[in-house]
Amino acid sequence: SSSESSGSVIIKKKKRKKNETSDSDVITISEDDKKKKKRKKQRNLSSDSSDESNESGDDVINISQKSTQGESPGKGGRKNIRKVLTKHELAAATKAAAKEEEERKKRIAARQKLFNEMFEIKEAEVLQKLVLDFDPETKTELISVDHDLVTKMKPHQAKGVKFMWDSCFESLSQLKTKKGSGCILAHCMGLGKTFQVISLVHTILKHKDTHVKTVLVVCPLSTVLNWYSEFDKWLDDVAGGRDIKVFHLTKHKRDYERSKQLLQWHEIGGVMILGYELFRILTNPTTKKYRLKLKNDFQRTLIDPGADLVVCDEGHMLKNESTVLSKAMSRIKTLRRIVLTGTPMQNNLKEYHCMVQFVKPNLLGTRKEFLNQFVNPITNGQFVDSTESDVKVMKRRAHVLHKMLEGLVQRFDYSVLTPFLPPKHEYVISLRLTEVQVRLYQFYLNNFSQTSNHTRTGSQLFSDWQALGRIWTHPRVLKMSTDKAEKEREKQRLE
Repeated sequence: SSSESSGSVIIKKKKRKKNETSDSDVITISEDDKKKKKRKKQRNLSSDSSDESNESGDDVINISQKSTQGESPGKGGRKNIRKVLTKHELAAATKAAAKEEEERKKRIAARQKLFNEMFEIKEAEVLQKLVLDFDPETKTELISVDHDLVTKMKPHQAKGVKFMWDSCFESLSQLKTKKGSGCILAHCMGLGKTFQVISLVHTILKHKDTHVKTVLVVCPLSTVLNWYSEFDKWLDDVAGGRDIKVFHLTKHKRDYERSKQLLQWHEIGGVMILGYELFRILTNPTTKKYRLKLKNDFQRTLIDPGADLVVCDEGHMLKNESTVLSKAMSRIKTLRRIVLTGTPMQNNLKEYHCMVQFVKPNLLGTRKEFLNQFVNPITNGQFVDSTESDVKVMKRRAHVLHKMLEGLVQRFDYSVLTPFLPPKHEYVISLRLTEVQVRLYQFYLNNFSQTSNHTRTGSQLFSDWQALGRIWTHPRVLKMSTDKAEKEREKQRLE
């Protein structure tokens, strides 16, 4: 009717079967009802989006449907994120950690300037001396690495040892008043991170002025014995190397034996090498597995007071703050912590925050502050629909993050080895097939590679390549392959 056409909208309901219609499937909805339902739907959408935002933990504002300016098409695009917090809006612990790190970097820069004038590490030269600490007034050496170890170092390894010393200890004068801090040694695999740690450990254990008595190396179980053999290898011919006791618990399966070894290590000093999983089990404060004395022994030797220096190999395993392992490692009392990793970021800033939080607590702020200051703005500038402003903010925040971490992360790739490698030469040598190989090759082409329609599928071409490869390698290889196939067929027939 005319009244229906002007004041209502006809909507057909969805049907269970295709191409079936009936009069009962047509209903009328007034314009007022439609507006009410639309407003209700908008409220539901707003509520759902806010709930999702709260659950995700991302510090992101969800814009309404009416705001079309800058809106992203599709899912997972850019978003209108919150304004980056200013320094004054950060937590007190975050500001204190940032201030302390800035002061430390200034002290290191001033000492490094003097160090470069006196003991510069030159590239592509055989090192003869590596001084870690010196008296700025008298310019006398206070702590230096053993000469036998230094002569085996590449320049980047000497810089790595110096970097770890500066990050964890800084100087003998600072040792008297500061608790120290940690660092991340992010050298690529094969650049000698283990050797660098052993050189540092030998140096600080042999110099009593450092007051370092115990060192704990936590690593994957598969590398425990490798660490043990590396200590034995590098310290065998070094002066005083045999005096450093190295312990591991792989042979000790009973809890009282493990407790005895840990107490002995804590009493006489040295290095304890422990797997991550065993560390987590032994330091669990809520376990009822151990008697009270054993539990106290494990807590005292591993957590509080624990070791004077902690080294975490494959440190990217500490990538999640909520895991039991990360919580156990963060409970270690000493702040002198070294993380070794060949892959520090892996394009995941949230995982990176966990590693930095372990070596420099509160430097990057709480997780919420880190999301607001770095994760959200950096991520928001990497989408296809990111605006020019998003990209500028991303670059600026990435630069700020890099500057914050340059004092506690040292990154080297394989290019540091270029001066020490001989030039690479590649030669291609062509060999002519023998008469036997030519006959075998031709026989295969005539009898096995042809089909009725002269076409070959991908799998057939691959089998051809394997067979012909055996021929051009050596006819005996073809014979060996045939004999093996016959034995397999005979074995299957007998079964």
